Amino acid sequence: MALPEFFTAMRSNFLKMTNRRLMTRFLLLLVMTILGAQAAYTIKCVLQYRAERKDLLDAADRQITRGFHLGTEALQAVDALKASHLPPCSVRDLALMRNLVFNSAHIRDAGRVEDGMILCSVGAGKLDPPVAVAPVDAVVNNFQLWVSTWPFTSTNHKGFVLQSQDVWVALNQELLEDVSDSADRYTASYLHDRRRMLPSSGPLPPLSIDEIVASQFLIRNGFMYQPLCVTRSAICATAAERIATFSARSQPELRLWTVIGGLIGVSATCGLYLLDSRRRTLEAQLRRAIQRDSFTLVYQPIVDLETEAVTGAETLVRWVNEAGDAVPPDTFIALAENKGIVGQITRLVIRGVIREMGAQLATGALHITINITSQDLLDPTFLPELNRLIDNAQIPRFTIGLELTERSTADHALVAEAIARLKEAGYDLYIDDFGTGYSSLAYLHTLSVDVIKIDRSFTQTVGTEAVTASVVPQILSMARQLGLLVVVEGIETREQAIYFRDSTAGIWGQGWLYSKPLIAADFHKLLQTAKSLAKL
Repeated sequence: MALPEFFTAMRSNFLKMTNRRLMTRFLLLLVMTILGAQAAYTIKCVLQYRAERKDLLDAADRQITRGFHLGTEALQAVDALKASHLPPCSVRDLALMRNLVFNSAHIRDAGRVEDGMILCSVGAGKLDPPVAVAPVDAVVNNFQLWVSTWPFTSTNHKGFVLQSQDVWVALNQELLEDVSDSADRYTASYLHDRRRMLPSSGPLPPLSIDEIVASQFLIRNGFMYQPLCVTRSAICATAAERIATFSARSQPELRLWTVIGGLIGVSATCGLYLLDSRRRTLEAQLRRAIQRDSFTLVYQPIVDLETEAVTGAETLVRWVNEAGDAVPPDTFIALAENKGIVGQITRLVIRGVIREMGAQLATGALHITINITSQDLLDPTFLPELNRLIDNAQIPRFTIGLELTERSTADHALVAEAIARLKEAGYDLYIDDFGTGYSSLAYLHTLSVDVIKIDRSFTQTVGTEAVTASVVPQILSMARQLGLLVVVEGIETREQAIYFRDSTAGIWGQGWLYSKPLIAADFHKLLQTAKSLAKL
């Protein structure tokens, strides 16, 4: 394939991949928008339906409450007239009835009846001759009820009459009617005797007596009905609304909710994109690596510079991210410290060392160091868990060294007590990267450490003019005075090794001159095949 054709094919493939990615995202956005709109529409329909049922139930309950008020006042008036013991239709009796009617909001008329004949009323006075009572419509709780007006009253009068013994009262039926009622939405009330419903206001719905008494929500003939009856009472009510009216009234809010649902779908899709992007960030990958224990441990041998015998190793942690790239320890450890999760990495390292080096450490012949941070040092759970893990593995505590970077000990007051507890528990304490500027030589004795590790930046000055001006001789001299072991980091040349070997007795070192960091299997082979690294 010619070079121009190659680039053309690459460009075509890239555009196809880009287009597929964009199309996938667009389809996901479209689907989520539709799902969001549909979900919002459905939820709002359910909410409006429940709200409508409650609204109808409340309307029916209000109607019953009005009926109770009407009935209560009627009963009180009847009881008052029965208790008066005045001669029927006398001047005083008519005055009492007139006073009751004028002071009542619900009673339109009242009178006396005897042997089926109306003797008098507030509106007509004493009748001469008396008027016959119309046939009774119903008898409820020993009360005779008429749902239409009596013949001696105005033909335009609407109401119903209640009679007990020789007293009757006519009630104002109009007070039961809701001024907001219409053909599309109305309330109605009834009196019933378990055989039939007698409408006291509003139309009688196309429901059976059993359906009304059951007080269950019903849909019939394009209407929603909510009947309601009160237990041990003859009063019932029904609130109704035409479904088409309810739907038309609900449409504006449904459209608004549909739009909002679509926007929520868009937001959710953007959130998914953002979440996917965040999953690719270093912090998210680091947290997943901690959950999965995706770290690798390597061990850099530490040797006695005089004999070049292997005395132990420093444990180093390595991490390859999800893209397959090795992340420098300084990068991910600093990130973990910043996010407060470095302690989890330290515990994974401890468990890894026990798993990979436990058998050799149990003999007491090998010394392994583990790097810890100030967060570990100040964590009250760190030492108890360290003791538990080491003791359960039957590893002598003196075989474990804990390395603190010099910057971790900058606040001497906070760390001195913690270091003392670690030493008291039987662990050796190392100051790593010593001399990098976070501490002074004078404070070493206050920390009660066992070993200082000279930073590689000083090692690299050996063989140059800078070595005579460095503080290395002062560090070595004070270490001897304090009885501290010295480990020199970053030894890469024989000249460097000889310089430090001849500077003081009993000095140790590590670096690529002797060995690179090794995985556990290779470090085990090194221990088995070489008594000293000088023979490698």
